Amino acid sequence: DKIANMQSTKGARIQALEKKISILEKAAQLNPDNEELLLYLMKAYGSRDGGSVLVERWEKILMQHPGSCKLWKEFLCSCQSEFSRFKTSEMRKMYAHAIRALSATSMKLCRQ
Repeated sequence: DKIANMQSTKGARIQALEKKISILEKAAQLNPDNEELLLYLMKAYGSRDGGSVLVERWEKILMQHPGSCKLWKEFLCSCQSEFSRFKTSEMRKMYAHAIRALSATSMKLCRQ
């Protein structure tokens, strides 16, 4: 981030961001269960992508990690922070989906 911010042109900042994303993607492939790494990757995607593309990326990660409270929390915060796309009915559905996914994971762990 420091290197990207030091770049004088927009093109150079974008190149630095693309390199960062590439490194984080490779690291996430090697450590798919590292939540902190996934959060850094999603933050980097958020700097580059917007709207529906970012939501699709979040949904993919949450499908792979449905029991992660930390990932769900960040996803919901991300959705709430986009005021131009914010809809109470949609947020209610997202919270319900998060609760169902986390409950299912919790029940699965209790049975073991």
